[in-house]
Amino acid sequence: MRFQIGRLGRASHFTADARGAVAVEFALVGMLTVGLVLEALQGGLYLYQRSEIERVTALAARQVMIGAAASSGLTAAQFLQQDVCAALPSGMSCANVTVDLETVSQAASPGGFYVYANADMSGPVPMPSTGTYCAGSPGSVMYLRVSYRSVAISPAWRALASSSGTTIGGTPAYSVTAYTAFRNEPFTGGSAGC
Repeated sequence: MRFQIGRLGRASHFTADARGAVAVEFALVGMLTVGLVLEALQGGLYLYQRSEIERVTALAARQVMIGAAASSGLTAAQFLQQDVCAALPSGMSCANVTVDLETVSQAASPGGFYVYANADMSGPVPMPSTGTYCAGSPGSVMYLRVSYRSVAISPAWRALASSSGTTIGGTPAYSVTAYTAFRNEPFTGGSAGC
């Protein structure tokens, strides 16, 4: 009894057969390509969120600077809703925003703006998780921080976000924060300070 070995059964024909080569090549480089596209999308999303938080921070700071927030008697929640969240684009959730608005005493080290820097001056101190709110009085020096937490979608960003310990619903998240310092204009009305 003789068994016939077909054309594809011979080992010598495997090397000459080009069928399926594209599928094998795509399997080898496809995941890398998808990963690079995902990283590019995550980077673009970060830059977009960064520019929007910077824009929103500048708009909110202007409302404080001209005395609109102080003369209206806004609470922290009202300031967040009316001056910060109202300026956010529709794709960014207000639930992920934290605002920290404080008056700054004009003092040398270790007071003044030095309280917002690490002791070794390597960077800013972390923002409080709940934030604070003080619209100040005319002529006050103010410091405004607006932070937005966003879920990391790419594997590399998730790994970096996991090390920070920030999460949204248990999913690793990163923070985008904008800072600005300014002096209130000599507006009328409002509180005498905080």
